[in-house]
Amino acid sequence: KYFKKAIKVKPDYTNALLNLIDAEQSSGNRAKAVGLCEEFLQKNNDIEIRRKLLELLSTGCRDALDKASHVAESLIGCGDEDNKTRVELGRLIQARTALTVNA
Repeated sequence: KYFKKAIKVKPDYTNALLNLIDAEQSSGNRAKAVGLCEEFLQKNNDIEIRRKLLELLSTGCRDALDKASHVAESLIGCGDEDNKTRVELGRLIQARTALTVNA
C-alpha cells in the first residue's frame, strides 16, 4: 500500500517499485510482478527493473521446466512407450541444467 502511494507521488521511484515487485512475488503473484516490471519499462529505461524482470522470468522458466519434467516422468512411469516423451524429457533436463549452471 505504501509502495503504491510512493509510486503515485513519484512514478519513476525505482526502489518503491522494486519493493512492490518483491511484495507481489512473495505473495505468489509472479505474473503481477512481471507485469509491473514490463509496464514500468515501457516508459522508463531502468537497469535495476530490467535485472528484476530477468530474475523473475528465469525463475519462472526453471519452475516450468521442473513441472514439465515431472509430467514427462509420470507419463513414462505410467507405461507411456512413446519415444517422443523420453526425448522431450531429455530436452527438459538439458534446459534445466543449462539454466542452473549459468545461474
